[in-house]
Amino acid sequence: MKIENCPKQQRTHVGIAGIGLYFPEKTVDTRVEAKIHKLPENVYKNIGIDRIYVPNQKEQPSYMAYHSSKEALLDSDTDPEDIDLIIVSCFKNDFYHWAMSDWLCDRLGFKNALTIEIKGGCGAFYQAIEFGVNQINGSKNIKTVMVVSSERLFGYGWPSFMSAGSQAVILKENSDKYEFLGFSTYNYLKYHAMAYIPYGGTAQPFQKSPEWKGEDFTSNVVVDRDMYFDHIKPYVFDNFRYVTKQLLDKTGVNIEEIDFFVTLIQQDNFEKRVQTSIGIPEVKNAAEFKRKLGHFSGADPYVLIKLSQESGLIKKGDLILNIGLGGVAWYATLIRY
Repeated sequence: MKIENCPKQQRTHVGIAGIGLYFPEKTVDTRVEAKIHKLPENVYKNIGIDRIYVPNQKEQPSYMAYHSSKEALLDSDTDPEDIDLIIVSCFKNDFYHWAMSDWLCDRLGFKNALTIEIKGGCGAFYQAIEFGVNQINGSKNIKTVMVVSSERLFGYGWPSFMSAGSQAVILKENSDKYEFLGFSTYNYLKYHAMAYIPYGGTAQPFQKSPEWKGEDFTSNVVVDRDMYFDHIKPYVFDNFRYVTKQLLDKTGVNIEEIDFFVTLIQQDNFEKRVQTSIGIPEVKNAAEFKRKLGHFSGADPYVLIKLSQESGLIKKGDLILNIGLGGVAWYATLIRY
């Protein structure tokens, strides 16, 4: 596909045309996981997640992504041949350095779509959505974009219980369901080395070595704890305030105009702490759904938006603030339903 630039004045807006979700068939009570990991009772209660999804061997990220994508196509009434770009954000893929976007493009019949992978954990999905919106705004022949996240993160992980599932969001030019009003990112680039895996790259290729711990790569993550506790943790909520102010300044929206709040699925009181820090403690949120979900990825807020819409918590015209963080970056998105 040849991408042609388009004068901005020819565009009106980009919105969400449909959201597709896939959850594994099996679930488990998190108290079972808490016992396995010998989690203290007070810590378990503070996490506030009662149930998470357990994938079977068949439910690999690609399998789940295929099904969430099919649902998104149905939800948005979109023909596969109308997809111009598919963006996949996957932290733990089926295979190492595998391009799921190409596989989905073939299996779903996206004959006209470009493909791209965006890496980076929770922050990657925020970036993928913004990238997709920008592609629609900036090119004449990209009008429909599918953004997909799919993860098998099942198990325990602080500050939430990790779950498994897939989320697909279809973005369309001039969609009248949801409208993106703006994005903002605040990135601590100088602290990017806080956590990394030292093996598998060109500096230290994979090799059979006693330094490699077990079979799970997460056991081999090197974390600079001093950097985290000195330069990141003390400023988490300050940076939520900062990125929110950036977004509101860009869009000309007052904080008092926010009607609904969504964020990542984290510990029990996370929403309220963030909302209080940015000055909207009484604004409605989607916390009632999180106990039976667990944390998936940076796509958590879109799960919550869909469930909130279906339950009537969100009404037409509501202004939705979506805030999250991933690695050492903070993200804010403003959406009009």
